[in-house]
Amino acid sequence: MASLNGLPILGSISLLGFPFTMRGWAEADGALLPIAQNDALYSLFGNAYGGGPGPGATSFGLPKLLLPTLEDPESSAPPLSYQVSLNGIYPERS
Repeated sequence: MASLNGLPILGSISLLGFPFTMRGWAEADGALLPIAQNDALYSLFGNAYGGGPGPGATSFGLPKLLLPTLEDPESSAPPLSYQVSLNGIYPERS
């Protein structure tokens, strides 16, 4: 998990092996989020993953990442999920 001083980096994506979504994170399932409540994340993702284009846009999409498939369908491995950090340190650009 990408972090700085113990805080996640905004927009970082992690593959996790437990069956719940962490507080401050969202599943990377292509869901649309309102720009007004997630403006910092929108400034990083834009409409690359969906949502309304143009100046009147009110939503943007999270990445939709597919989970790896298990070689053994009978396996009792824990559920996996890709999650996107909705809060954290804004990444510096170089």
